[in-house]
This record gives sequence, structure tokens and C-alpha cells, in this order.
Amino acid sequence: MDVTVIFDIGKTHKKFLLFDDQLNIISEHTHKTWEVQDDDGDPCDDLQAITSWVCSELNTIMKSREFTVKKLNFSTYGASLVHLDGNDQPVAPLYNYLKPIPLSIEDDFYGKYGPREEFSSQVSSPALGMLNSGLQLYWLKQVKPRVYDSIKTSLHLPNYMAYLFHGKKVAELTSIGCHTALWSFQSNGYHPWVQEERVNTKLPAIVNTCTTFPYTGDPAIQVGVGIHDSSAALIPYLVQSQDPFILLSTGTWNIALNPFNNHLLGPLDLEKDSLHYFSFEGKPVMANRLFLGNEHDVWNRKLSEYFNKSITYHRSILPDESIIRHLMDRKGCWSHFDLVKYHKCQNSLSPLGDDVEPTDFTSYEEAYHDLVLKLAACQVQSIGNVQGEVPIENIFITGGFIENRIFTWLLARHFTGKRVFTTSLQRASALGAALVMGNTKEQKPVELFIARPIET
Repeated sequence: MDVTVIFDIGKTHKKFLLFDDQLNIISEHTHKTWEVQDDDGDPCDDLQAITSWVCSELNTIMKSREFTVKKLNFSTYGASLVHLDGNDQPVAPLYNYLKPIPLSIEDDFYGKYGPREEFSSQVSSPALGMLNSGLQLYWLKQVKPRVYDSIKTSLHLPNYMAYLFHGKKVAELTSIGCHTALWSFQSNGYHPWVQEERVNTKLPAIVNTCTTFPYTGDPAIQVGVGIHDSSAALIPYLVQSQDPFILLSTGTWNIALNPFNNHLLGPLDLEKDSLHYFSFEGKPVMANRLFLGNEHDVWNRKLSEYFNKSITYHRSILPDESIIRHLMDRKGCWSHFDLVKYHKCQNSLSPLGDDVEPTDFTSYEEAYHDLVLKLAACQVQSIGNVQGEVPIENIFITGGFIENRIFTWLLARHFTGKRVFTTSLQRASALGAALVMGNTKEQKPVELFIARPIET
């Protein structure tokens, strides 16, 4: 059987998947690597361990008599760089994107190339420290000049993983554009600071995300150039959906993605924690994020303790319209079903603030409905932040919150002029990495996902 091999490398779990020619998953393994310490004692992913695992899995499948590998690609988390010396060996750890950058370095950078707000508008991302992975190169130049001087090429993680198997050092826009602070969305090219600091001399040529090269060990295998996982997750929806849509990816972070809104970010957008990604076609994708899954778990734990319920008790609760009417009536929100009036989102990291108090309610059910009403109110505002001028027909919800019937019911009830669906596509990033190898809109494959309308 001919197969496509995809490595989907996340921060916590690393996955190895096989797709058949109809893009069905026929095999999947999950692998966990343990963090190590970087040269400053901060935690980081173990690049050598990841590489060894990838090579081991690939060698095993290539020796199989059951499968013939035809394509290979990588979907990985972004905001991470691998720095290679003149012998193409890594010269630094795979620094964690949560590693703190000294405030003095940030102040120096924005003093040269800011002000901060203006710079952030140009690169379409809030100031996020090392999550703006381009600043990692600036930090290395200032703090570790010997390491910096030894770098010949810096590759984004997905492009590095692919390079190991086709030998071509290249970059592509989904990795360059994921809040790296390298790319100016205003001029559609590297930001001037990249050239002024001569960082551009360490960055490889840019190729189309759909580019493939022959595998160095077997020319019959085509290897992709890698892709940023958030951009990869959009591809199945871009391929299958005929109408403009917003994708709401839910979990610890809820990220609203609108590939049909590419207007430049202003100060107000940045204050709301909006940013741009790139689609696999090189088009800007408006995104807005909320720490909503984490917020749900924190407050549900408090409610469960106060009402002496199991931490999983909420899973059995269905939307009760009489409770919702009662709660919204108390704030004058029911007649127009005004979720935004019910609760104003605080910020992306703490959407609810301190606005949940168990003593205000007579039962867990009432308190939990109030919690989800506030979470849904924040989500409505986040979706509104990416809405744009193109009329949106559909909202697709995927991830953990599709199991929360109250949450999905509230969103469907609020967005009465749109069609709101849940989808059970669990491996969207891996599927996107497979699709980008040749199955795009010009070669539409079999149905990729099932969208289930939410009844209100």
C-alpha cells in the first residue's frame, strides 16, 4: 500500500501518522519526549531525542513489506529555530518559546526599531518575547555573540525537520509569519530590522509551502518543506468548504481563525491580542486567542469543590433554557440574547477575571450555566475581533469544547445569521501537512470532515 508519512510534532506530544491515498489514517503512534535544560538552565525540547525518534519510526516503516512510502512531511509547532553552523550541525539548544528575554534586550530592540506598538502593527503580532522568535536571533547577537557568529543558517523547526531528509535549507511563509516579528505584513517582505542587523544573511531562501524535494536516500519519495501546525490545521477546511468561514479551534487555548480577513492590524487589534498567521497559499489569516480551556478548568474546579461535585460532573449537564433565561433576565440580556452585555471579557489570559462567585447561586447547575455563559460571551467577542468585512457564512468549532453542549448551544443561539457546526476532525494539522503535498483545491480529495449543525 502506498502511504504518506506525517510527523506532527507538538510541544507535549509527538505523533507519527500514516495516510493512505484516500487520506484515511491507517496507523498512528504517539510519542513523548522529556524536556532537557538549555545552556542557561531553562527547560527546552530535546532536539536530538526528537530527531532520533523520527529517524527510528521512518526506518521501521521503510523496511515494512506492507507499506511503500511515497510522501513525507512535517507539521510542528512554530516560534522555534534551529541554528546550524558551517558543517550543518546545531550550535545551540532548541530554545523554548516561553524562555524569558531580559527586559533590557527588549527595551534596546524597541528603542532601535519601535515604538513597540508601531512595530507590532508592522509585523502583525503583539510583543510576545521569545514567542516573537526573530527576537531570539537579536538576543543571541547581544547575549551570546560567539554562538551567534558561529551560525550559518537558522531554520524554523518544521523546515529543519524536513531538511534532514531532503537536504535543502529553505524557509516558507507559514513558519515565517507565525508571530516571529521577522515579516512585515505592511510591505510583504522581511522587516527592515532583519537587514539592518544582517540577520537576513542567516536566513535561507523562501519557497512555496507546497514545494517538495526528493528524499536524499530514495528519490522515489517526495519530501515536503514542513509547515506550521496552526496553518496546517486550516487546510482541510479551506479545501472542503465552499463558503467563507471562521474556524474556532478549542482546547487549553481557544483560537478563532479567519482566513478571509487580511486587513492590517491596528493598535486596537493588538490590544485585543489579535495577530496574523499565513495560510499555506501565503495569504494573511486573522487570529484571536483566549486562554478559555484553562479558565474553564480553574473555575469548574472551584465550583465542584464548593458544591461537592465530581470534577467531571459538568459533562452530564445539558443546556437548560429556563436556567439560561433566568440568569440572562437578571442582567437584562435575554430579550435580545446579548451575551456581550452578560459579560465583558477581561483579557486573553484571564477572560473572566474574578467574575465568578459560587455563593451567588443556589446549585452547581445554575453556577455552571453562569460560568459557561461568561465563557461563551468572551468567545463571541473574540470571534467578533476577527470578523472582518467579508460576510461569514459558517463557523466551524473543533477541539475539546465541542463536547460542551451548553457552550455550543449558546454560540449557535447568538450567531443566528450564520451556520454553526461542530466537527470531529482530530488530526487536522497532520491532515493539512498531507494535503499540502499535492491534494489542494485543484485536486479535491474525498470528504475530509463531517460538519454537524448545532440545533437551538
